[in-house]
Amino acid sequence: MWSTQPENSLAFFGAASGTAPVCAPIKTAFRSARKNGYPGTRLADTSRTSLSATSASTYSRYCVQERFLTGATDWMPDAQADSPPGKTHGKRNSTFIIGHKCDKSVHLISASGSGFQIEFRAELMKFEALSIPDVKLLYPKKFGDERGFFSETYNQGTFAKAGVTPSFVQDNHSLSRPVGILRGLHYQCQPDAQDKLVRVLHGRILDVAVDIRANSPTFGKWVSAEISAASWNQIFVPKGFAHGFVTLEPDTEVHYKVSAPYAPQSERSIMWNDPDLGIDWPFDQSAVTLSTKDADAMRFADYCRDPAF
Repeated sequence: MWSTQPENSLAFFGAASGTAPVCAPIKTAFRSARKNGYPGTRLADTSRTSLSATSASTYSRYCVQERFLTGATDWMPDAQADSPPGKTHGKRNSTFIIGHKCDKSVHLISASGSGFQIEFRAELMKFEALSIPDVKLLYPKKFGDERGFFSETYNQGTFAKAGVTPSFVQDNHSLSRPVGILRGLHYQCQPDAQDKLVRVLHGRILDVAVDIRANSPTFGKWVSAEISAASWNQIFVPKGFAHGFVTLEPDTEVHYKVSAPYAPQSERSIMWNDPDLGIDWPFDQSAVTLSTKDADAMRFADYCRDPAF
């Protein structure tokens, strides 16, 4: 017999005898959940915990994928943990594997020989590492209705769980009216170095981060990402990176949090189009607008002679 808890989460209890694998009631739970507006899914225990029918432990977090695998082969052994989507192997008392989906998660609260309980919860933020993994893209969840929307764009606890642990002390907001306004490449020296969390409130930018940590294996390399109000994404740029962006739409407004106050005595700029960096900007020099300070920025070779990080 199945029961549903009220409020914002769904909880299910399923019978599990010592002769039947737990996956059958879990499949039923997800089918029931899908009828209540939650996407169906294939499951995975991210900690590789065995879900045997007689387990009595509390299990770790599960995540929801868009697809539900039908049939009797959802039960997957440890050896197939990295199997591609759609490839399953039926086997009892093995680890249940899942892919990840950011907007819903399912938590297996408890399981025993007599049943189990799972709960669906909304995920508020997805983190994605770029090719230089210290730089991360973030995707906050939007909750919308006919009135508008609500979105949690920063939560210290959520960030800490993802390994992003700066303490932000100042918020900045810029407006760039024409397309092609380029700001960068900026950094502040120690002890005033800044972590930055950048998002766009209106318009669109190409955001660039250059690794200027002399001992880093990616020293002098760069990553970029398009950040926009429409995509509702953000980029986290840690200390030890030179940062800049160029506007791709008129009247672009950029908001960013920093972990240290603005310190003009520590502020530095590296030339945005330095050939030693080879950044792939979408505009040539004639199409960008720079401040006087950025137009007079140092060469990367000069930075290398006396690196700040």
